[in-house]
Amino acid sequence: MRLLCRRPALLTFSAALVIITLAGSSCSPVTSPTTRTPLQLIRFATGPAPYLSFSGYTQATTVVVRDQQTWQSAWQQIYQNSGSTPPLPAVDFAREMVVIAATGGDGIVLADASEADGIVIVSGIQWRPGSNCVVLAVITAPVDLARMPRRDGPVYVAIASEVRDCR
Repeated sequence: MRLLCRRPALLTFSAALVIITLAGSSCSPVTSPTTRTPLQLIRFATGPAPYLSFSGYTQATTVVVRDQQTWQSAWQQIYQNSGSTPPLPAVDFAREMVVIAATGGDGIVLADASEADGIVIVSGIQWRPGSNCVVLAVITAPVDLARMPRRDGPVYVAIASEVRDCR
């Protein structure tokens, strides 16, 4: 059995393994489901893009977007530190939702999503440079986002921390 904590859609990153977030305010024991159904994550971009490294999200956070107004606000936040904001991608919120994860300085990528017993878990990886890496004195604010099939129940974002060594 493990403990899932429900909190506002705000992610606090840790050097530890997993961070879990959502709306609500209580912690309760949850048994691991035996069968998880994979959900498709659809990337908005692949490879380097301005919103991936220099977003307006300067603190670690997650956002689950299920409506147009929140989507517009989040898109503006992503491009806040950019010279211009690209057109807002169309999302059919009757069928889809968007998950956004940001970290205040390290890389991040949303890797996969699954559902069991009405609970969605989106998994990702936050990475930090290892001891052999050359690090530039640049403040970054990486963010990753993906669309996925809409679910109206709880959405938890679990981020694993990883150190990547350079050779």
